[in-house]
Amino acid sequence: MSVKYLVSACLLGKKVKYNGESNYDERFDYFQDKGLVAPICPEVLGGLPIPRSPSEIMINTVLNKDNIDVTENYIQGASKTYQVCMDFGVNKVVLKERSPSCGVHQIYDGSFTNTVVKGSGITTRFLQENDINVYSNEEIFKYDAIVVAAGKSERTHLKYNKIFENCLNRSCIQAACEKFLIDIMCNKVIIVANKYDIPVLFIICF
Repeated sequence: MSVKYLVSACLLGKKVKYNGESNYDERFDYFQDKGLVAPICPEVLGGLPIPRSPSEIMINTVLNKDNIDVTENYIQGASKTYQVCMDFGVNKVVLKERSPSCGVHQIYDGSFTNTVVKGSGITTRFLQENDINVYSNEEIFKYDAIVVAAGKSERTHLKYNKIFENCLNRSCIQAACEKFLIDIMCNKVIIVANKYDIPVLFIICF
């Protein structure tokens, strides 16, 4: 499979945070294993080191805790992130909430007192202005999909469940599930099946 989303590298376990740590979220493991996501860290792309002094946005300026203006690094990181989107041919990005680069709905207020306000990071703004869909890590995995596959295929006169019929070089059940399995908004896929079909389903779907 090809990459469908760029994801903040810290969420994928990469130690790129300002303090040299990560924000690892195991829910992304499936998508990493399938090659559906690629890591991105706008701050590192913008030339900032690991570790680094934490930064926050004050109006349209990004200052680090040492009162150094690092706005240009954040602008460069945003531009390079957009270029990576173009390189991969993706228009969906999942970013870490409250980050000065990646915050989608919230950021810190610039006082370095852990005060959260409504707002978005530099990269998020740039991507949205350039028609890239940006999602917060706190708003994904929103729904469960239920696929009903417990029929007996009486009308088709098959000797097996029609969900196992070929559909464009895969079974019908695989075709029905695949859109959900590559959708990062989908928390899980629940297949309702006859008990005697479960062993075969397990083999072909997992």
